[in-house]
Amino acid sequence: MQNINDIKLDRFYDHEHFIKLRTHISTHGLLCPLVIDQKNNVISGQHRLRVLQHLKLGSITLCYKTPRKLEQIFFTEFNKKIFQMWKTDCVTPELSFLFEPAFARYAAIARQLLSEPVRK
Repeated sequence: MQNINDIKLDRFYDHEHFIKLRTHISTHGLLCPLVIDQKNNVISGQHRLRVLQHLKLGSITLCYKTPRKLEQIFFTEFNKKIFQMWKTDCVTPELSFLFEPAFARYAAIARQLLSEPVRK
């Protein structure tokens, strides 16, 4: 579990996007994991983190701290794809896109992530 106050924000954000995302997260929960590097910098999830801070959530359970650059790439691309689905009102996205040729190169990067047991 990662305390949200330990994660570093370093980019500007789009307030209109923040409002839409806040409504969506309040209704459906957090669908995409935040991705942070070993120094707690946000790689993917700047707006989601701001929403979670605004909602005063003290810790983030859907946060992936990436030890390797290739995993950062995989999760960033994964989140982009989920975000595109979210924009089309797909509330609970199905994950068959992981096996599509256009996404296969990213899934191949992190194959071990999809088969590793989850650590507590």
